[in-house]
Amino acid sequence: MKYSLVLTTLIICFQTSLNAQFYLHDKFFINEIGASANYSLGDNNTVNGFGFGVGIYKRVYKRSRVNVVYGVEFNRTNFQRKRVVLDDYSHKEDMQYKLNYLSVPVTARIHLGDIDDLNKPSHAPKFFFDLGLYVDVTCGTKREGTLVVYSPDISDTLSFTEKYNSKVPNLGVNAGMGIRIPVKFKYIIIKADYRHGLINQGRANDPFTNNYTRLYFSFLF
Repeated sequence: MKYSLVLTTLIICFQTSLNAQFYLHDKFFINEIGASANYSLGDNNTVNGFGFGVGIYKRVYKRSRVNVVYGVEFNRTNFQRKRVVLDDYSHKEDMQYKLNYLSVPVTARIHLGDIDDLNKPSHAPKFFFDLGLYVDVTCGTKREGTLVVYSPDISDTLSFTEKYNSKVPNLGVNAGMGIRIPVKFKYIIIKADYRHGLINQGRANDPFTNNYTRLYFSFLF
């Protein structure tokens, strides 16, 4: 909870700072709404899985070749850890993680080709690259699996479900490529990108980072 409050405060401060620096003609705080299909990419002890994401965004420096896009997202990544050794007499196996993250990405969007009509009605699609950073905090996350005990005195197998929130926020980098297509109400964006977590989101006996690819679709207005 405290990380969520800190993240919300940072969002408000960041928005206020940008509004003070740039003269924006938009009437609304947001000008892009999107959704994504996420696919986790783990190590050899991971069975990858599908998730999803939704987000709202603000775009500034709109008339330049390089836009700045920032926003707030909810991302779900699902994956399974095959086996985690606890001690000499027990281990956990087939642990299914359902990680829910509140994310704040800040991305540089670099448009290719002629930019004279970048913000005018046009029938020419525009290709672009994205490169940026993001911060995650977990919210309402859980994991479930099987606990196997095989001590000299007892041998048992137990199923478990428990809350699982990372002890520290996650910082990551993202890169992708997409296309912006003009439509009647403004633009649609289709993008493929990769997000790589830099901070351990596991425990001492089972470290992992949250890495995943996304197929992203949004409306830009």
